[in-house]
Order: sequence, then C-alpha cells, then structure tokens
Amino acid sequence: MIKAFFARNAEFIVLKDKLIEVLSVCVECALSGKTFFFAGNGGSAADCCHIAGELSKSFLKKRPLDPSFVSEYERLYGNGTALPLEGGIKAIALPSALSVMTAIANDMGAELVFAQQLYVLAEKGDIFFGLTTSGNSESVINAVKTAKAKGVFTVAMTGQDGGKIKEFADITITAPATETYLVQELHAKLYHFLCAALETEIFG
Repeated sequence: MIKAFFARNAEFIVLKDKLIEVLSVCVECALSGKTFFFAGNGGSAADCCHIAGELSKSFLKKRPLDPSFVSEYERLYGNGTALPLEGGIKAIALPSALSVMTAIANDMGAELVFAQQLYVLAEKGDIFFGLTTSGNSESVINAVKTAKAKGVFTVAMTGQDGGKIKEFADITITAPATETYLVQELHAKLYHFLCAALETEIFG
C-alpha cells in the first residue's frame, strides 16, 4: 500500500519519512487505546470530521468487533443478538462540538475554541492533528501548544511554507501548494493514505 501510494503521488516522496514517522505514532496510539483529536477551520474543519469518520468505522477493510464485547452483549441480551457494529479507532473532530465551540468563542475568545477542548479532553499518549492551510491559524496553534503541555503528540498539516505552527508541532507535514483549495486537495490524499495504512496495521 505504501509503495503504491508514492508511485501514484510522486509529489509526496519528499514527505515520505515524515509520513512514515506519523504513521508509526498513530499505530502506537491506536494500539494503546488512546484518542485521535483533529482541529481546523473552514474547509479544514470539514476535513477533520471526514478523518474522524474514516477512523471510527470501517474504511477499506472489514473491522471485526472485540470478541469480549460480543460475548458481554449476548450475555445481556441473548445469543445471536449482537448488533452489526464495526471495530474502530477513537477519533474526535473538535469542530463538530458546535455548542461547546460557540460557548468558548462567546465567553473566552475564538482563538481558544480548540485549546479549551483539548485541555479538558486530551490525555498523555493521545495524538492531535492541527489542520491549517497557512500554518498561521491562531486557534490551531493554541491547540498545538495546549496539546503538547498535556503530553499529547502533535502533527500539523499545512501548506505554503509551513507557517508559524511548524515552530510548535512535533511534526509538520507541508503540502506542496500555496492556494488554499489546492492545499486541501493534497491534505485529502495525505489523510486518506494515513487512514488506510493505519487501518491495515491495526485490523490486518
């Protein structure tokens, strides 16, 4: 899968080492039962929800349920009653919490809408992806700073020259484009690769 991805997308070969490193951290996070957090604004907010969806249920492969869950469910409700659920990876798109975000923006400031959520929800060993096409989004930079202070591994997905966020994130993946919509198109390819590769590693 990895070779095929780079064969199809030669523009990302310069990012190969970083992507493999991020994938390794993601595998460790998922196997440890930790949580993936995502934050971004505008189109990047939609991307966050997209990624969380790919992780929370089957993407390209069937994901079996934990046998212990099936056993307990059927103990409670009867043999053969287990719902047709799918295995998943804990993933939270912070922009989807509209009531929380608007409360924070109204009472504390829009630049804190993601940082406040991470302060409350994130734990050491989790991983945070901050998506900002310019690399200069104050709300995403504040989220990265907060995440690191909580012992969370941080990944910035940017475009252009990486922006200010590269000073703070553990790893910055800079899509080779400058126009916002082009950066977002490349981000979709990158996060689909990570989701597919992670699914293969975790679910076989």
